[in-house]
Amino acid sequence: MPPKEKRALLSHLIPTLPKQTLYDGGHIIFAEQAISGVTTNGCNRTLDIPDPLGSGSLILTYRILETQTISTGDILDYLNNPNATTISMPQDAIRVLDCFLKTFFKEFSLESLGKMALFEKDPTQKFQQKLFGVHKGYLGNVRPQWKVRINLDLTFKAFLIAGNLADVLYDKYGDDISYRVQQMLDDVKGIRVQTNKLYKEKTSKPAMLHIYIYIYIYIYYL
Repeated sequence: MPPKEKRALLSHLIPTLPKQTLYDGGHIIFAEQAISGVTTNGCNRTLDIPDPLGSGSLILTYRILETQTISTGDILDYLNNPNATTISMPQDAIRVLDCFLKTFFKEFSLESLGKMALFEKDPTQKFQQKLFGVHKGYLGNVRPQWKVRINLDLTFKAFLIAGNLADVLYDKYGDDISYRVQQMLDDVKGIRVQTNKLYKEKTSKPAMLHIYIYIYIYIYYL
């Protein structure tokens, strides 16, 4: 399953997990404490998720298992070791701090896209004639060297202006909109729409789609 589709499905699951869990944007969850009923042997669970087409019910079936225990203290041990090299860098512990950093910045009303980037909801600049707005985003990661360094990089991405399409087009053409049929047609053709393929064929029966996902739990200690 493509990462983008997996994240969309897991967005329904993550809020049902204990508050202390950190999601890495892929298929890994870091939990401060063991999740009830989840062991190293794994278990299958189901979750009803909204059907975007409103024609039936969707069931997310996922397998979740505990994989290993991670201590963020490994980073301190790495920094205090005079013989440490980049090969021995505690990558798992660093990933925990990366996830913590991303989760922290979400509190500032930032939208997550992918595993790293967080974007501001309001566009920094609108290009009404092009029907898109530019949003400021941030990329953060943790890199221990002689100290724990947090890198924050700035990025920008363009998105179609949010809102009712008729209103967006009116903002572009104003009262001349009735004379701009061909231009509006070209605008609409230039919009790329992406959606998940939920149904393979049309049916009169209520949809009951089972989607299977594997999720791995890492227990971390601060």
